[in-house]
Amino acid sequence: MKMLDADDVPLESSDGKTMVRDLVQFVPFDKFKGNKEKLAQEVLAEVPTQFMQFMKMQNKYPKPRADFDLDSVLSKAGAFFGAQLTK
Repeated sequence: MKMLDADDVPLESSDGKTMVRDLVQFVPFDKFKGNKEKLAQEVLAEVPTQFMQFMKMQNKYPKPRADFDLDSVLSKAGAFFGAQLTK
């Protein structure tokens, strides 16, 4: 299983093509017996980086943040939830 986890060395196909990114995360299950939270943390650790690499390969970037008035947002959210929200 570890040979499929290409964290250190990219995998190559039989015809010599090198993979573009790591697709597998190997986590030894026995190491985390009884600790579901730590297991989940380890399994999901690379997801944000893999997602960002994929989006970059697709030339997809986040839109710039639009400026907004925080007081207005808090007022509208407070009215929606029936509460007074403050900074």
